Formats: sequence, C-alpha cells, structure tokens
Amino acid sequence: MSNSHEDAKRMSAGKESMIRNSVLSYAIDSDREPIKKRLSNQLYDYNDASLWYKRKRTWLLCGGILLIILAVLLPLILFVIFPVSVQRAIDHSNTTFHSLIIAPAGEQKFHLNVSGSVSNAGSYKAVVSYPEPAEVLWNDTKIGTIGLPDISINEGGSGELKNVGDLMISDPYAFANFVKTQLTEETFTWNIRAKMSVKIMGITKKGLPFEKAVTLKGANGFKDTNLTSFNITRNPNDNTTYQQISSISLYNPSQIGIHVGTLGLNIGINNVSMGSVNSTDKNLIIYPGYNNINFSGIVTKKNKQELPYISKFVQDFTNNIKVPVIATGAFALPNSTYGNDWLSEGVKALAFEVGVQRYNSDVPSSLIHTVSIPKTSITFGNDWAPILSAEKVTANYQFPFDTPIKVFQAKQSISLWYNNVALAGFESPWAQASNDEKNIYLSIPQSPITIFDGQQENFGKFISALSLDDNVPFELRGNTGVRAKTTIGNIEMQGFDFKAVSKLKDILGHKEILAGEGSKSFKASLPKPAETRLGLGLNITPRGIITSADDTLRSTISSAAPPFIQAIIDASKMSIDSILLTDLSDTKFNSVVKGALTNTGPANATIYFPKGVVVSSNGQELGILQMPPVQASNGQASINSTNLFTVTNQDALEQFTEQLLGTPSAQWELSATGLVVFVLGKNFTGLTMKKTVPLKGSNGFKGGVQILYFNLPGIAPEGGIEMDIMISLFNGGTVGVDAGTLSFKTVFEGVEVGPASASNAVIQPKEKNTLGLKGRITPKTDPHDITVISKLFGLFVTGTPITLQTVGAGVKPSSGSCKWLSKAITKLSIDVVLHPPPNLKLITSVDLKALDLAFTTETAYAPLTSSNNIVAGFFNPFGFPLDILKIEQSIDVFNKNADMAKLVVPLNPAKTNQKDKTVTTRFNNVPFAVNGGQKNNFNDFVKDITLNESKKFQLKGKLNAITKTPAGTFNISGITYDVQTTLAGLQGFTSNPVSVSDLDVVSGTTTTLFLSIKTSLFNPSNISIKAGDVSFSFSAYDAALGTVKIKALNVVPKENSLKAVVNFSPKASDKLVALKVLSTFLQGDDQVVNITGSESSTPIESLKEAFAGIKLNTKFPGNKKPLIISTSLSPDANTFTTGIANGTVTISNPFSAPITLFSINSNITFKGIQIGSINIPQLPKPITIPGKAVNFTTDPIPIKLNLDPATILEIISSISPNSTDFGNTISSLIHNNGSTPLNIGDIISPLIPNSNDIQSNIGDIISSIRNGNIPLKARDLIPNGDNSTNAIPPSSFLNVDIALSSEAAIDQFKTPLIFSQKDVPVDLNIVGDILDLNIVSDILDNNIFRDILDVIGSLLIQPIVDGSDLVTTRVAITKIRASSFVAQIKGTITKTGPIDATISFPNGLQVTAQGVALGRIFLPPVSAVANKGGVIDSDAAFQIDDIAKFAEFTGFLLQTKEFTWDLSADDVQVTTLGLTFNGIKIHKSITLDGFNGLKDVKPLGFKIVGPSPDGKGLLISLSADMVDSADIGIELGNIGFNMLASGVVLGPVNADGVTLVAKSDNVIPFKGEIVQSPGVTKILPLLLSALTTGLPLQVQVVGTSVKPPGTKEPVLWLEEPFKKLVLNLTLNLPASNQTGSIVKEITINDLDLSFTPETAFSPLASSSGIVSKVDLSFGIPITLEKVAQNITIIDGKNPVASFKLPFSTPKITKDGIVTSFSNQRLTSENSQQVAFEQFIGELTLAKEKDLSFQGTLDILAKTPLGELPMNGVPFSASTSLKGLQGLKSAPVTVSNISVHGGTKSFLDLGATVSITNPSNVKVGTGDVAFDIFFGKSKIGQTILKNLVLDRGLNTIPAQFQYAPIGDDAINDGANLLGNFLENKISDLEIRGNSATTSIKSLQPTFSKLSLSSTLNGIDSPLIRAITVKVNSTAKTATTSFTMVNPLDAPFGLIAIHAKSFLAGKDELVGTLDIELPQPGLPIPSRKPITSPDIPFTIVMDPAKLIPIIIANKGKLPIDMKLTTNVLIGEYLTTINYFQGNLTAVVTIS
Repeated sequence: MSNSHEDAKRMSAGKESMIRNSVLSYAIDSDREPIKKRLSNQLYDYNDASLWYKRKRTWLLCGGILLIILAVLLPLILFVIFPVSVQRAIDHSNTTFHSLIIAPAGEQKFHLNVSGSVSNAGSYKAVVSYPEPAEVLWNDTKIGTIGLPDISINEGGSGELKNVGDLMISDPYAFANFVKTQLTEETFTWNIRAKMSVKIMGITKKGLPFEKAVTLKGANGFKDTNLTSFNITRNPNDNTTYQQISSISLYNPSQIGIHVGTLGLNIGINNVSMGSVNSTDKNLIIYPGYNNINFSGIVTKKNKQELPYISKFVQDFTNNIKVPVIATGAFALPNSTYGNDWLSEGVKALAFEVGVQRYNSDVPSSLIHTVSIPKTSITFGNDWAPILSAEKVTANYQFPFDTPIKVFQAKQSISLWYNNVALAGFESPWAQASNDEKNIYLSIPQSPITIFDGQQENFGKFISALSLDDNVPFELRGNTGVRAKTTIGNIEMQGFDFKAVSKLKDILGHKEILAGEGSKSFKASLPKPAETRLGLGLNITPRGIITSADDTLRSTISSAAPPFIQAIIDASKMSIDSILLTDLSDTKFNSVVKGALTNTGPANATIYFPKGVVVSSNGQELGILQMPPVQASNGQASINSTNLFTVTNQDALEQFTEQLLGTPSAQWELSATGLVVFVLGKNFTGLTMKKTVPLKGSNGFKGGVQILYFNLPGIAPEGGIEMDIMISLFNGGTVGVDAGTLSFKTVFEGVEVGPASASNAVIQPKEKNTLGLKGRITPKTDPHDITVISKLFGLFVTGTPITLQTVGAGVKPSSGSCKWLSKAITKLSIDVVLHPPPNLKLITSVDLKALDLAFTTETAYAPLTSSNNIVAGFFNPFGFPLDILKIEQSIDVFNKNADMAKLVVPLNPAKTNQKDKTVTTRFNNVPFAVNGGQKNNFNDFVKDITLNESKKFQLKGKLNAITKTPAGTFNISGITYDVQTTLAGLQGFTSNPVSVSDLDVVSGTTTTLFLSIKTSLFNPSNISIKAGDVSFSFSAYDAALGTVKIKALNVVPKENSLKAVVNFSPKASDKLVALKVLSTFLQGDDQVVNITGSESSTPIESLKEAFAGIKLNTKFPGNKKPLIISTSLSPDANTFTTGIANGTVTISNPFSAPITLFSINSNITFKGIQIGSINIPQLPKPITIPGKAVNFTTDPIPIKLNLDPATILEIISSISPNSTDFGNTISSLIHNNGSTPLNIGDIISPLIPNSNDIQSNIGDIISSIRNGNIPLKARDLIPNGDNSTNAIPPSSFLNVDIALSSEAAIDQFKTPLIFSQKDVPVDLNIVGDILDLNIVSDILDNNIFRDILDVIGSLLIQPIVDGSDLVTTRVAITKIRASSFVAQIKGTITKTGPIDATISFPNGLQVTAQGVALGRIFLPPVSAVANKGGVIDSDAAFQIDDIAKFAEFTGFLLQTKEFTWDLSADDVQVTTLGLTFNGIKIHKSITLDGFNGLKDVKPLGFKIVGPSPDGKGLLISLSADMVDSADIGIELGNIGFNMLASGVVLGPVNADGVTLVAKSDNVIPFKGEIVQSPGVTKILPLLLSALTTGLPLQVQVVGTSVKPPGTKEPVLWLEEPFKKLVLNLTLNLPASNQTGSIVKEITINDLDLSFTPETAFSPLASSSGIVSKVDLSFGIPITLEKVAQNITIIDGKNPVASFKLPFSTPKITKDGIVTSFSNQRLTSENSQQVAFEQFIGELTLAKEKDLSFQGTLDILAKTPLGELPMNGVPFSASTSLKGLQGLKSAPVTVSNISVHGGTKSFLDLGATVSITNPSNVKVGTGDVAFDIFFGKSKIGQTILKNLVLDRGLNTIPAQFQYAPIGDDAINDGANLLGNFLENKISDLEIRGNSATTSIKSLQPTFSKLSLSSTLNGIDSPLIRAITVKVNSTAKTATTSFTMVNPLDAPFGLIAIHAKSFLAGKDELVGTLDIELPQPGLPIPSRKPITSPDIPFTIVMDPAKLIPIIIANKGKLPIDMKLTTNVLIGEYLTTINYFQGNLTAVVTIS
C-alpha cells in the first residue's frame, strides 16, 4: 500500500513551516497508503519544483547524507562492534572436555576421540569453525596441533564438542614429558590456541583469536589401584619356570583414556623383582574410571640373597597377611606396526603400590589345615625334664599357588594346654620331611619338653590325670615351618599355626587318644614321685598304679598321723576373701564367709569345728563363729558358708567395726579347740587351730564413692524438696554388711542440706555397690543457710563439681536394732563429689520480642536500649517448680564470632510461665556498649538489621536469678547461657512497597523546588530505631534530582507514616530528566523515583553504613486531575484561507505554587490525525495560573489548522462512521485490512447511479471509468449542514489529543514543561458561513478514478502479493529418483486481499537455500478466496539442478533443526474479476523444521531372537519410534544401519518399506544380527546385563544404505548423506521388551535372625532356601551358574534393611532357583531403623507379613557363546513371611518348676516354658526378661537366657525370679504359691516391657507382647500328719505336724497363722499362731520332718468338739487354711495354703 495521505501532509508541512518546528512527531499509518497515489496526481503537480521533495537537490542531499551514514555505521558495525562482541563471547565462554580417548597412530601423531561441550558463549545462534589446526601447548611449549570440529552454538550459549581426529605431535620429547605428567600428576593444563570463524545472523567473522586454558584431571599415578588376584602357576610352555597371573582394578581419575595396546609392568615384592608381566588384552584401552586388567608373566629364578624375601612373601600370603606389591611401568606396545616412544616413556614413569591378600577378609589362613599324630612317646629322665618324640606325623596342607613344591624339611614349635593353661612346650629341630599333593609327612625327633615357670604342679596334675582319669581333654597348639624346593629356588616358610583339641583315655588301659583330626596311641613312662612331707613313700609302677599298702603301713599311719596332721594344720594358711554380715542384731548376726585353707597336705580330709571358732581383734574377744565342716583335697580347701556369729563383746565389736570401716586394715584372730579331722578313713580328734587372718578395711570408703544419679524430683510431703541419689560405693574391705536401712546426713559447707537413707542397703565386700538414697532438702529460713544453699544451687546449675559430706546417721536392720554397727556408722564421714550435668543450659533460647535503639551522635556506639518483652526459653532441670522472680544479668553480644558489645542489665522483675517453660523480663535505657575495637563490627551489625531480612547473632550471658523453691527463696548466681537469637530485620524498608502521597509543590526559588510529601514506610521487624534528622538523595532515571529530608526519624514496627520535604534541585546536566519528571507528573502518569541513602544521610557514625545501604524505589504519583479542562475553537470566514482559528484553553493548577507559561508549542491531533498546531515562541503576555487554581481560562490563542483535503475527508468519515457517502468509501479503501469482504463493485457503486448489476456489467463500468463518464458529481455527497445523520455536529464535535511544550516557571523555578493529554473536549464556535463546498467538490471531481485499471495492478495486486503470507505446513517427498522427486505439499496462502483471485506459476518456482540454487518446483495454480486466502494441497514435481549441491543440502536437512527455502518467480499470473494480470513478481521464504539429526528416535523394543544359523552370532529384533520432528516426510524404502556399542560394531540392522511421516511417530521394525567378534565377545556381557538390569544401553547406529521404492539406479543425493547419519540411542531394554523384574516371584522357605545388643539393627541372617522364579527370556538358552545378591527388604514403600549375599551356586528346581546363605549381616541404616522396628513388630504380632525384596543380582551365566557375567540386574518381587502371631498360636505353658534358692531380692525358681512359633522365621534374641502377672499383680519376672525361638514348639529353660512388691502383689503371690502346692492350675500373664530386651530394635515389639499361660501345681501335699494334745478342759492344746517339703530347696518356717475347720464345714475348730526367729524351723527338701509341740488355741465349744473326737476314735477330720512365712535361702515370702481332709490324731490328757 502507498502513503498518499502522508505525502499530502508533508506537502502541507512544506508550505507551512510551523509544523516543522513542533517538538512532537507522529506515526505514519501504512494502511492509508493506497489513497496517496490515487489522490496525488489529481491534487498536485508532481512537476512543481517549488515542492522541496520534488527537487533533485533535496534527494541528492538526502542520498549523500544516507551514504555518509552508511559509510560510517556499516564499517563500525562490521569491523568494530561485531568483532568485539563476538570476541567477548569467545573470551567468556567455557570449554569442557568430558572424555578424550588417545589412540597412537604413529610416532608423530595419534588419534583423538573428543567429547566435550562449550557453554556461556553468548545468547545468539552461531556456528564456530576452525579453518586451521589449533595449537596445543603444555608448560608454554607447543606439543602438537589438532583439527577442531565445527561447533553449533544454540541460543542458550552452549554447544557440543565432538571430534575424531589426529593430534600431530610437534615435539616428541616434550610430548613424552607431557604424557609422564598426565599419567602421574593430579591435574595438568592445556593451552589451546587457534584462529576461528564465527557466523552469527548470516554474518561471518574470520580470523578471530581463540585461546583457552583447559585444566584436566591427570591419572595421578593410578594410585587408587588394587591387586584383586594373584597366582603363581607352572608355565605351560616351560616346565622349568613359573608363570605369575594377576588381576588389578586400576582406577583412572582422568578424563583421558589411552589406547596402550599391550601394557608391560615390572612387579616387585619385598624389594625383589618378581619379573615383568604383560596385559593379556593386546588391545588394552585404559578408559576413564575403573578398569579391570589381567596380566601374566614369568617369575624369574631367584638367587640366595633374594630367596629369603620370596620366602617371606609366600609365608605372609599363605597366612592371609596383606603384602605390599610395587608395580612400575615397563612399556606400552600399541597393536600396530609402529612403536610409540612417547607413550612408553610416559608409562615408565608409573610406579604405584598395590596390596595383595589371599582372601579379601580378615579371616586368618594357614598352610596347615589338620594334623594327625598316630604315635607319641613321653619319657621322664628326671622329675621335670621329660623327652617327647612322635612318628608318622601327617599334616594336611594347601599351598596357595597352583604350582608344585617339594618339601624336604620341617620343624615344629608346640605347647601343651590343659584347663586352658599353657603347661609346657617343646621345639623340634629341622627334620627330614616329604610331601605329596595333600599331605606333609614327618617325624618329631626326641625333643625335651620344657615345663613353663610355675606350672610344675599343674603338669603333675595333668600326668596324674592321664594316669587315673578317663577322657582327659587337652590341646596342642603350635606352628610349623617347612623348607621346600621350587623352580625359582629353595624357600623356607615358618609361622603356620595349628591347634588340635584332644581327649586321652587313661594310660593304664593303654587306650587310644581321641584327637582333633586323627587318632593316636599315647605311651608314657612316669617318673618316681618325690617323698611327701609325711615321709610316706608310695611306689608307683611305670604304669602309674598304686599297688598296695600293708597293715603295718596302715598302723604306722594311724599312730603317726595326729602330730603330722596338727603340723599340717599349723602350717596351713587361712585366707578370707570376703565376709558379708547379714541378719544383724545387737547379739548375733550371720556371716557369709568366703575364703580358703591352703597347704593342707597331700591327702583328702574333712575338718570339723564342733565348738566353733573364737574371733578376737586387738586382743579383745568379739564373738564366736560357728564354722561348718571344711573339706580339703589336693592340698587346699575352700570356705563358702553362712555361719552364725554370736556377739560376746558389743563394745569391742563396735571398736573393731569402727576400725574396719575407717582404716585400711584390720585382722581377725581365730582360735578353735576340739577340732576333728577325718582323713585316710579315720577321725583324728583333739586338734587345735590358731590363725591370724588379715582383713582389708574399708578405709572410710575414701575415693570409693561416686554419685551415679542425682535428682530433685519434686516437693517433699514433709516440706522441702525431694532428693533422690544413687551412689556407687566401692568397698575395698574384706567385710560387707546387709545393713537394712542405712541413714546419712548430707552436709555442704557446714550446713545440713537434709537427711537421706537407703533401704535394703547391702554393702558387698570388694566390689562396687549401688545404693539408692531417698531424702530431702529441708526448708531454709536462716539467712546464712539460705546463702550457703544458694551457692549450692549456683554450683549445680553452672556444672561446677560440689563436694558434699555424707555423715553416717545410723542403721536399722530388719531385726530392729544393731547398736554396735549404728555407733560405728555415726563416726563415718565420707567426702563425695557431686558432678552436676555438664553444659547445663537453663536458658535455652532468647527471643527479643521488642527492641528499642535510641541513637544520638554522642551515643553512636552506646545507644540506649530498651525492651519490654524479652522471652527466654527456660529449662528446669529439677522436678519441682522454679519460680524466677527477678533477674539481673550481663549480656555479651557476639557478632561474626567477636565479642562486639555488652549490656549490663540491673535487677528487673521476671515472670515464669511453668507451662510454656519460659521466663519473661524487661529492661529500660541500658547502654548497648560497644567494646573497644568493635566499632566496625557494630556498624556491620546495625547495617545487617537495617538492610537484611533477619539477623542472627550470639548472646552469651551470665545472670543471677532470685528464685522461689519449695525449700526457700534462693539467689541462684552464675547461670550462663550461650544462645543464638534472631532479629527480624528492617529489610531496608523494602518488604512492603514504599508509598508517596499528598505531593504538593509548596514554593520555588530560582534553583530549587520545595515539595511536601507523605511517605509510608513499613518496618517488618520488632525493632524501633530513633535516629534524629536524616536525609536521602532523590533521583529518577539515573539522575540525581535533590534530597528527601525527614526530621527526628523514629521508626516503629509495622506502618510508619512520615512527613518529608523534597528539595528538588537538579543539576544543569540533569535538566532534561527533571523536565521528564515534572512533565510525567503533570500529565497524570505515575513514575518510579529512587530514594537512596548514603553515609552523609546521618551524622551518627554507627548508622552511616546502614543508611548508605537503603535503596528505595517508589511510585511518584502523577496528577490524576486533568490539567487541561477543555478547549474551544472559533473558526471564522478567513480560516479556510489563512488556516488560522482562535482558541482558548481552560486549565487547573495542582500546586500551591503558581505556574507561569512564557511560550507555547503544541500539536493537536484527532485519532492520530494532526488537525492543528500552536507555535508561539514568546507569549506577548505570559500566562500565570495561580496556585490551586481551578478552571482558569486563557486569553485567545491562534491555532494553525490542517486543511489537507484527504485529512478532512478522513476526519469526516471518522465522525460519521455509519454513512455510505464517499467519505466512507474512501475510509474503506484506507482502512480495509481484509477483515471485511470488499470488491470493485463496492468501490464504484456510490459513484454510478442505478448500477445494481455491477458484476454483470463490469466491462461497461470499467470502460466508463476509463473514459471519465461518471454521471454523478461528488459534491452531491457533501452534507448541507442540516440535522441529518451525515451532518457535522455544531459543537463539541470531537475530543482531541494535545501535546504541549512550554517555557514556564513554577513560582521562581524556571523549567520547560512538556506534557500531553488525551481526549480533551473541543467546543466548536462557527463564526458566519465559512464552509466552501467547492473545495471539497474539487477534491472529489470525477477525474479521481481515471486510469484506475492502469494502476490497480501495480498499486493493488503487487502489494497484495507482496503482503501475502505463504505458509507450508507439511511436505512429503515421494517417487524419489536420481534427479527428481515429487513433493506432496500442504499449506496456505493468506492476506490475499478482498477480491477472489487465482494465482498461477507458469514456469514454476526457483528454490534456493542459503544462497544455493537447488532446483525448480512446479506448483499447480492456487485459488484464493476474498479475505480468506487459499489452501495448498497438491503434488508438485521437483527437478534438481545440481546433484552434488542437493546432496549437501540433504545432509544439512538431515542434521539441522530448521531450514529456509526461498521461492521466487517473475512471471506469476493473477486472475480476478475476470481480468488476468501478468508479470507479477513473487519472492517468499518458507521456514520448515528439519530432521535435527533424528535425535528424537526412541527405541521401543529390543529382543534377542535366537542364535544365528551359523551359531556365530545372535539374531535380534529391534523396534524404534523414528520420530520425524521435521515438517518433511520422506519415502525411504529399504534402509540399513550398523549398530555399535562402546565403539564396537555389533552387526547390521535393516528395515523394509520405511516411510517417515512428518511430525509423527513412525514405528519401524528392524531385524539384525549381532555378529561374533573379539569386540562383541567383550561387549556382550554389557548387553546382557542391560537386558537384565534395566539400565540403559548406549548404542550408536550408523547409516549404511537406503533404497527408495522403484529406484533402479543409485540416488546419490540421498544415499551419501544417509551414510553419514549417526544416531545415538539409549536402549531402555526391560521397559521395552522385558516384563520388568527378572525375578517374578520369591518364596522364603525359612529365615533365621540372630540379634545381639550390638547388632540390634544389623542381625545375622540365614536361610536354607529362598526360591526365586527367574525369567531370563533372551531367546537363547541360559544357565545360571553363580548368583550374588544385593537385597533390600521393603515394607510397603519403606526400605527396612538390606543384606549382601556373595556368589553361590544356586540349586535349580522346578519351582525356581534356590539359594541359601548363612550368617550374613542384615543391616538397617539409621534412616531405616524406625521402619525396621515397625517391620519386626508386625512380623512378631501378625499372622502373615507381606514384604518385597528389591535389589540387584550379579549373575554368571552359561550361554552358547560361553560364560558371560551379568552385573547389577535389578529385581523386585513381593513375598511374605509367616508371622509369629504374638506367640499366641498355641498356649504357652510353664512346667517343671524347681526352687533353686533365694536372695534378698527374689525367690529363684527354675522352670520350663513351652512356646510355639508358628512362623517360618527363627529368631535369636539373647537374654530376655518378661514380667509375670497373677491376678492383677506383677509377682516377678521370668528370664530366658540366650533365647532362640525356633520354628514350631520350643521348650525353653527359664529362670523365674519371684518378687512381688506391695501388699496386693504379695497376697496374690501367696495365693499363686498356694495354688502350686495345692496342685491347682493357675492362669498367668506374661508381659513384655521396655526393658524386656536390651536389643533396641526389639524393644518396641517386646514391650507389646502379652501371653496367657498356665502353671500346673504339684501333687504332693505339704502336711502329712497332725497330732493334737488337748487338756481335759479342751481349752488349751498343743499340736505338732509332720511335713514333707515338695520343693527342691529347703526352707525355714518363720511364721504360721493357721485356722482349722471341721472337714467340709465352715466350723472353726481352732487357730495356730507362731513366729520363729530367722532362720526359722528348717524344713529340708523332700524329707519328712516333725515339728515340736506348738500351742494351739481351741475355739470350738469343748462340748461339741470332744464327742466328735470320741466318735472318731481319737481322730478329728479337719481342713486347714494357713498363711505361712517361709525363708527360702535369703528370701522371705508368704504362702496362702489350704489342705483338706486331714486327720488329726487327738489325745486328751
């Protein structure tokens, strides 16, 4: 379209200069262009030279200026700006190499396979190329050159770097040094220099310098390398040498991999060379990461100096000791015809240490496995020097290497162990030996046995036992050394340990020995014994038998024995290890004595003490000790008995006890007479004993008391504070005591804290005793006491050790009184140190809820600080309430780990919230005193809280707290805290938008405007800051405009409304910005201004940095009220001649200051059309608008109107949009954009009357138009001013937009004002008859349409064609031939205008791409519908111009993401309205998506179909979704690829009938073959692993062939590019062709779990069978040979635990593969332990537990192609375990009750518990203890030692500790015992608790267990007979009874409370109540005993009782109910017992 409208306006502008001077411009509407040329010829004379744009000089001048501009700008852009920008992008780009694989290709070059990336390379698409090879420098030395590939940079600035090229070595010596560095150092740096070309946006810049330093990781000497296996075998090629075979795991940390070919290493062990080894892979590539490499080589023969080292290596290796091995580089030999010195030199620099170990575990090994000694002889030359020899010793061995050795000598070092004590040993010399493949054969020559020091007696016992005892166990421990011949020399190895456990039958019977690994006869000759001390010689035969002793000997013994026995007694030694005093009273106690008599002679004897033993100390008799008989044997006797001690002197005993307690030592002086010794079958009497026995004293328990636990749990009922103390008291003395209740007083610094006592206090001798004390801190009122206890609390809360004195206060035994002990105890004072908990933090947090900081210049670094709400988290370490009343404190404030400031806060009230555990306090006006040297830190601190969201800092405080407690109010001082607290920051006042309101210009000077504003600042913190007067800079659009000042700034939390003054004083250089700010404000628009702080914002030093960081952006609100209220226009009769009309403006002033206008320059427009302007450079009279004026009207102002006719017509059409007049017709032509259908008839119909059938008469109409015969004059269309709808309205006929600029002043501040205002109403005041319609008539004269058809082609058709859009959506390439194809094209052509038309291409369209002509496409005609366009859907033949160029384009098309075709023709035909217009030109570019390298290809399925027909490969099928991302489809036909993995060609794949449909998924089935080759054999395990693991397999497919259908000759333009097509594919194999996990189902036959406390979350697990159904459907037969498993147990979705199973051979069954394992660790990680506990709980309690196994398998599989490993195969399968059902599946029974005895704490019972485990899980839990309940009471606990719950019924021995506590429990327990004795069944409940097990993972589960059980009684009545003796009155009687104790332990009958009833009746006969002192009436186990007569009270009336007795012949049938107290062992318990149908035998006296 043309621009006639604008030309008209320019011509008007040429005639009138006013418009040129306007400061505003307007846009040119191109849509009005058609009218320009239609009107131009009729309105103006284009040859009028007065028009400036018609002058040649003007255009020459414009052209010259344009050329100058282009001459300057183009070189500047092309040669300065563009290169600098590109170079900058290059310099800032990053180049990263991911991998570089080096393959030698000659002495001077090597192949380099590079993979890398480029990033940060700018934001435009670019192609980077390197025309010349790049230089590679290392250490500033050029080592080579390399050709770099082209790099495509995407819009994100990144690109891929891939290349396979050669690096040409320029300096082999330097390159060899580089290789050494690369192999040995951690990192190295390459500098790469090159010249590069960059193409961006079609512009190419060449010769740009490129230089990058690229730092890569070096190999670091392969330090992380391990020798995974080592073996020495016979050399298969030479029997005289050995071959060493090893495997290493070599880790290469570098990105560089090296193709070394054959790698040679020198191996050194113990500084001796083992020879060299070569890699078995002759094509070895050391890739980045881990590399497993196999080596082999010859072990060279060793000389004598080297053999010892080799011997040591073999010895250590055999014993599984890790041996260091040094590997050094020898050479690298690439598999090519040339060598590479630089590579070998680099390899020679390698030296790394690896360790080799026989087994990868800490399990020791040995050469010797078992030893067999069939015949051994011991000969005694003298008493203690026997000689040992042995024959035919066989040692089974296993040499660690696969090589023969010949043993020729051996030696042994052996020790003999008996009863786990080493008695003797011997060492044999080197002796002859031999061997075969399994055993070493040798003899032990005569070797002296050395009896170890101090073991002579034990050795004699051993020999004696051999002589007399049966089955004597002993051990032989030792080690063996061997000397052997090998082909590398003779080696000597020692230190091979062995141990044999043996049992010998007695020597007398000369029976065989049962040894550890064999049977052997043992023959011994025993020595003659030395004479005994008694002079009795016993002859022992060589066989060791005492033959006989005649009568003379016996009589001699009888007569001589007493003096000898007395001598033995005198010579014997008595020692007492411990004494425990129990059952204390004033006159007696029991003593548990443990000790020994030694040196008691050779004969067994029993010593009796019928008169007891008198005990004295310090010459004073203490009492008499009753001693039981002592049995001596083997020269000694042990003493372990409970003995009654009768006190004979209490005062002496008190003194002795005081000495015993308070001093280090004491002694007992023991004497006894009338001793009886039974020995040699005879009693010897009249013997005596005196012994002084040293006793260790308790020494005041000095240093032996430790407080284990200290707690103040609550308020004491008696007043004060409860005190619980548990102490560990070490009694080093010999004597302990069962004191009953032991009382103390606790004292601190002379003030009694309070009493404390321990109940049931037992102080055992020579061990630590734990005592629990209960007491209280008594209330304190005395000021001194309060001060001392305050100090005590202060020390406690500060963690300071406290020394307390514990002063004895007495004892109270169960008997009630023990004065001698109580008095001794009161003399005892023990210092004990209480260690409070360390780091006790009473203050856990400090939250400053409010903080006020008041700054002045004087207090910049000591601002007054206040807070009315400080909340401290408070931890009360005690159980009683602490009420903190007042606090004073000193607070150190730390910032940046420095002590920044201090606040010293005086005493202030505090309030304690016990529920919330907080303390609240406050303080006022405390200086925040900054420490010296910390001002900068404080500045940062203030800056942080001012500018940041929050501020964390540290508070370290020390406070004193006046605290109210139940024991008094104390001042607890020294409480420290160290907490981190956080203050919410002010965020620089940016958290909420800063608002400005109430803006007013108050006044102005010549330099400054003064504005008043209100601003709202939001403070998000809880900090208040007072900062005095502050000021900020005020700026906008990056220009400083003035300052903002705030008086007395006081910022409080939340909203702050502040008044501020803005001093608007811009610099001269910023006047334009100031103008923009004012103008924007005046025209009502908001604008962003900046309020910025600086260090000069405040005079306060500490706030300067904070204020300098304040940067506020706020909206300056515009003046929302219109400045111009309205305008008026008054044209007169001269207006259309002069173009001038008068106007006025009504204005309002928003400011308080007046506004004065000195000039006006304004444009007035209507809907973008300029209608007038005002240009008055200087007003004759300035216009002054008073401040705050409203509706101020100016004097008349002259306005220049635009009378351009086209403009007037356009305005008319705009005012009357619904008219059909010519103005609207013109408007249609001007504004039509295709939205309204328009044809030629619509254009001309208003001009021709009665033209109803325009389309049928189009020819006549066009002819009339050509001849100018239009019968209607345009003037008739002009309205005549009446009130019709077409008339121009008389006033306010339009709203205009006014743009105004003026020189003005606001008050005295002069400034330009520029603003615009839209929609200003215009009042039209017409003066007279001013409208001359002749003007309009001339404009619309009929000549306007002359020659319309001559110009319509150029003015209408060509622009329409040019403006049309040709879009191609799809292209399908078919019928491909050698130089042509058919393109099926779909697309649209739009914007074809308002007329139907047909577009034809007679000679086709030329197609070019990137400037290269490709060919010509013959597109059929296209029909276009008016305002809609046309659709293209047709076949078009494409004829290729140049095959080679089109092939290049095809390659580009295959790889590019997008491409552009340029279509052009100069002979297009357009047919419309029956007319054809020729010679139309077309040039269109269509951009289509390319194939993008087919990167979106998605493999869908992969399957191995089966073996190849020749058996040398595998047939495969592969389906792939070849996603065609291009807009082009193509009919390819048959296509072929080679598939590669890891660089290895696997084989070909092919597909037939392939057609790629554009923008579609194209699923293509491929068939192919994996062809066997060395590379494939190596990579096949990777493929199979991928098939099974689901891990993606990276493969490449490379195009090989393409044959479109119907082609008979090669299609080179398609084939050649296709062969270069490389697709990188990721085969996600299981997802596509497998069924998920290869393990389909798992069945767990059984599972054993063994827990210990240490392995609570890592128990040992075993199973005899896990059955897995495995699917390995690979299409080829596969047999699993070995399987290793990594298993994670999943419960629901939660991982519970995991375990690893090593390789094992599975058992294949019809149900699946069966694996078993033993003692493998099942590990639950920290994050899994809660789930593990829940899992164990559900397994224990549920009937069945569902779970799943997830993990990976490592598989060694046998296939037709050999054994192949498959590693990391994932699997997931659900399974279940039978639950333990809470052990409730069957009744739990308790049986076989046996009573073992009793302690002070419990009755010890044995039992058998039967528990059924219904699960298939066996659980070992160690010791467990369950509570036992009977009735409603806990009556004890049962302990199951080392509990193992096997599957099925478990019969478990148990210990039952019966110990009811409390009256109810004791009564229930008494009933239970009664039921048991009455043969009743009792229901028990077995409950778990949190302490049932010490295994943490089982505690939650066991605590929930509750089992019902039954206890059967015993059928053995307690009472067997009763006799009653009644006096004649039948009022008093005595009774005795015969009892049989059915229990396994005796008991003492302490009390009986019995009632007798007539049998079967509720009639009371009498009662019996008796209490006996402990130990009571002894009742032995299972033996009848009759009691003495006991008083019996008869209740029944004698008149009734006696007849019954007489009637029953002196017998009385009765039932008895009794409650009895019995003492079993040391345990006193109660039994409620009933026995019926007793018969009492009654005698009446």
